[in-house]
Amino acid sequence: MPGNAEVTIGVRIGDEPDFETISRAQTDQSGTLKVAVPVPDEARTGQEITFVVETVNGRVRLVSDTLEIGA
Repeated sequence: MPGNAEVTIGVRIGDEPDFETISRAQTDQSGTLKVAVPVPDEARTGQEITFVVETVNGRVRLVSDTLEIGA
């Protein structure tokens, strides 16, 4: 991520077509982002979940591996 960039954090649960924005944050001077975001309440055990971080201008987007929600 670029340094000092405002970003949105999104999540996609299961086979939803789009990511839902769940938080906003800002990277530090070196582009590092350290933020904790909760798993949305509607997520259920066994579902797959994917997170995305994207600069608000849309130029950089990072997508996590798909994870399975555990018990």
